[in-house]
Amino acid sequence: MPSTAKWVAVWRRLRPNNNYTADSGAVSERGGGKGEGFTINVPLPPGSGSGAYEYAFKKVVVPALEQFKPDFVLVSSGFDASYADPLAAMILSSNVFRFMARELVEAAKRLCGGRIVFAHEGGYSETYVPFCGAAVLEELLGVHGVDKQIKDPFLSEVERWGYQELQEHQKKAVDRVVVSTNVRT
Repeated sequence: MPSTAKWVAVWRRLRPNNNYTADSGAVSERGGGKGEGFTINVPLPPGSGSGAYEYAFKKVVVPALEQFKPDFVLVSSGFDASYADPLAAMILSSNVFRFMARELVEAAKRLCGGRIVFAHEGGYSETYVPFCGAAVLEELLGVHGVDKQIKDPFLSEVERWGYQELQEHQKKAVDRVVVSTNVRT
């Protein structure tokens, strides 16, 4: 009997406009074959911070999961969007990766009995990837409270950087995805 499992893959990052990898991650790329229409790319501008990612999760990622009703969620969990990554030109702290993990875990609990798999697959800052990975693992393990979590020595500095809040051009980029993909928010 053929499998009837549905799945959603949430990739390592919401791709910055044509930064890495070049010419991929456009809103118009919607998958192919039997997967046509099941891919949603959110091309965020370089320099996007916590506000842009939180808005993208609120307006696109979580609503898309709710609309799709997956049997399980597979997360390709990389840390290219961290502030220290040499490729992606984004400015995320470990707390944003913690937030994204929490949102995905909560969505999986509501939609598919908590069936969720995380696989680490990217991030090129030898200094900062461990803190981002620890934040995700702590969220998966239910380690809450700063007194129990691994201390990220860069966190307070990164969270104070300008442009962490949602910028109008970032909001417009996410809103274009909502309109072009018919995600119901």
